[in-house]
Amino acid sequence: MASINLKEKLQRQLRYEINNKIRQLEVRMFTNVQAIPEAADIFMTSSGYNVYALDKLEFDKSSRQENFDIIYECNQNIVKLKLIQKLMNFNNVFCIFKVIIDNKYADIQLQEFDGLLNSFGPECEAGLATSTVLYAMAS
Repeated sequence: MASINLKEKLQRQLRYEINNKIRQLEVRMFTNVQAIPEAADIFMTSSGYNVYALDKLEFDKSSRQENFDIIYECNQNIVKLKLIQKLMNFNNVFCIFKVIIDNKYADIQLQEFDGLLNSFGPECEAGLATSTVLYAMAS
């Protein structure tokens, strides 16, 4: 009975944690979208044929690519989190706990999710540290 209550409590807490992580990723995406500078502004603000405008444009290009990479990564992680949340069930809650808390979900390829989400409780519980129990009880 205690195991069932623990799983239910852990499942509720994981849904909350996943929603928080999704919100954080959405904020990070929005911030990076806002930070993408427009190349036209560089030349509009520079006077004439400013040599430094080319340096600034090169920096702008690398900065823009970095922002796009961050946006892509955030979007990919949001998809993974929503998939985990949708497929989370009573049997795989301990497996999911292991990948959510330490942000290991970001390293998992989408093809590997099937194995993670179709694992059964005893397999996951075998390697589970007592910190999981303490975490669930504290929540």
